[in-house]
Amino acid sequence: ENEFFSDGRNDRPVPAKTVARGNYFNQAEVFSAGFEDKTLGDTAYNQGKAADGTFVKTVPLEVSHALMAEGKAKYDIFCTVCHGAAGDGNGVTKPYGVLAASYHDDRLRGVEDGYIFDVITNGKGLMLPLDGSISPEERWAIVLYVRALQRSQHANAKDLSEAQRTELGF
Repeated sequence: ENEFFSDGRNDRPVPAKTVARGNYFNQAEVFSAGFEDKTLGDTAYNQGKAADGTFVKTVPLEVSHALMAEGKAKYDIFCTVCHGAAGDGNGVTKPYGVLAASYHDDRLRGVEDGYIFDVITNGKGLMLPLDGSISPEERWAIVLYVRALQRSQHANAKDLSEAQRTELGF
């Protein structure tokens, strides 16, 4: 028991309407006897890199509609202002000289998912690092959504099944 505060607490309660910072861990889980988080030591998950230091090729999470929705939500908050809603680099900052990359450039369409994760994490050029604002899972969700944006502008009829091509008249 702490004698510094009259109620015996070690620290003061968080003031009302305080904005949370950092990466959240559920304390009941983390400090339980059986806690095991395999992602804590996973360089692919936390850094976007394989053990040999190369970028991982694909998102190291199970892809789902929920992860895609989370990626869109976080993209809308953190990325749209510069990169634009379509990922074309035409965000609201462009007229003010803050240029952002277009995800539709051949160079960026060909990079590994780990590279995009690394740029979100550490920043590049005018882009600030977002590792303190967005958890690794949320960064991977954004990578997934960026890939969907790229696909939306570069889809190919050959990607459809024969039945889908027939239905659409291809």
